[in-house]
Amino acid sequence: MEWSWKFQGGQALANRVFWLGAGGCREETARHLDWLVAELGLAPAALAGSEGWRELLHARMERALVSYAGPNPRTARAAAIKIYLTLEDCGEALYRGLIRPLYPDLPADCPPGGVRPLVCYAAYETGKVASRAYFLYHAAEFANPAVADYFTALAGRRAVEVARMHPSAGFAFKGDTTNMLGLSLRPTGIACGDHDAWWSSPALDPLLYAAGSHPALRERLHSVSWVTVPLTEEALRFPFVMPEMNVYVRLS
Repeated sequence: MEWSWKFQGGQALANRVFWLGAGGCREETARHLDWLVAELGLAPAALAGSEGWRELLHARMERALVSYAGPNPRTARAAAIKIYLTLEDCGEALYRGLIRPLYPDLPADCPPGGVRPLVCYAAYETGKVASRAYFLYHAAEFANPAVADYFTALAGRRAVEVARMHPSAGFAFKGDTTNMLGLSLRPTGIACGDHDAWWSSPALDPLLYAAGSHPALRERLHSVSWVTVPLTEEALRFPFVMPEMNVYVRLS
């Protein structure tokens, strides 16, 4: 389990929780997700197409993640339950048929290198469903010019520069809200020894600034797994007060 804060416009929201499922139990997880989708009143066709959802669950899924994000008074965004599916690979057919349609502004070609793709469906309390695509990489992958060039074109040179400074990083492309860059510090479920990012990440300044005003976060700084920030020039300068920042903390 993880707990997370959203810092945005002087507001701090802590009404957010993240459940990370185990790998290696695809059929059991698929049954539970089928139950959850039915309870939410979602039609599989609203997620990835009538056939795509079954393929993702039973043939492509590595593990599932589910989160709850409470309402955001500042933006008037309703509460949502988000279903994430981490996929085993990202072949061209899968990318073009099931991942790229989630965010049509993505390039026609599949991301190169050792990518771990995620698909996400956010089911809002209002009944709206939004889709998102995520691409996760270990830092070493950015030494591959093809990976660096692909995401430089898509997200900018500064985003790639910051991503390669961390144990792993992720690019999130969202149809309903801000595109984000995720930066790992002590990622849950991954053995991570000492890393330069622990004392040199540019995200530390706004993270420590936020912790100064929030004792619950300050007490858990040693358990911060990820920090996510907008893919914008302003945010990637990492001012003390970020335009938006999500901080994820391991609970166990």
